[in-house]
Amino acid sequence: MGLETDFSLAKLDGRGSSTSLFTNFFANPVTQSVNAQQKTEWYGTLRGRVGWLARPNFLVFGTGGFAYGRVVDSANFAFGQAGTAVILPTIGGFSFNCPVNTTCFTGSSAATRSGWTAGGGAEHLLDRHWSAKIEYQFVDLGTDTVRLTAVRANPGTTPSSFNVAFRERFNVVRVGLNYRF
Repeated sequence: MGLETDFSLAKLDGRGSSTSLFTNFFANPVTQSVNAQQKTEWYGTLRGRVGWLARPNFLVFGTGGFAYGRVVDSANFAFGQAGTAVILPTIGGFSFNCPVNTTCFTGSSAATRSGWTAGGGAEHLLDRHWSAKIEYQFVDLGTDTVRLTAVRANPGTTPSSFNVAFRERFNVVRVGLNYRF
């Protein structure tokens, strides 16, 4: 049994995009495109570790606890179709005016987020001071909501906006060499 902490610089990047066809208020077919990106710049954990000695020099263990990390989320939304523009009539003082093939809505968020981690692994004692290990961790830093706001609005109105949810989860496999004092 014991406690373990770690900190890792990371360049975990996730990207996604989608394009679909729909009919706007004027019954013209219009494509809509969404592009999203999520980056984890660094993360760390503080975990408990419980093990079982399968052999005198071979430990099998489970681990779990607190996780934290710096996450950057961003997205944009666009409409496209030659010769059309999507203009939402003013509804309750909110609107958007979107020329074709331009970004209509955009938003981003950058924050240090917290969550949890769980996993397991094995460690082999090589000699009195040295051991080698392999470990798996599932890390969940929760969900972040990013507000996408219209780039342009009809004159005298507030730009329309909507929320997009980003869920930050990833898997980690580590191989390590440990020195014990």
